[in-house]
Amino acid sequence: PVADAQATPPPPALTPASVQSQLSSCFARAAAGGPSLVRKSIASTLRISVRPDGSVAAMRFDPPLRPALQACAQSLYQGRFAGGPMHLAIPFIIED
Repeated sequence: PVADAQATPPPPALTPASVQSQLSSCFARAAAGGPSLVRKSIASTLRISVRPDGSVAAMRFDPPLRPALQACAQSLYQGRFAGGPMHLAIPFIIED
């Protein structure tokens, strides 16, 4: 019983939809720097390489985003996709 209580929880399950939702929320928080008269729209695609065990091997934004926005994706390394290995391309439009 004591060993069970200290067991680490399983990694969060990832899907393309959950990644898009999680990152969109983070992008909105990162872009909320205050009122601006100029509105920008940024389009990028997150390219993810998944290992056979479902963990994230590598990812990159194409085109690259500014560091504050790229940092939103770092938590994905803790999650797992069902199945694998695979390559995913998840498109985003960021309103800034």
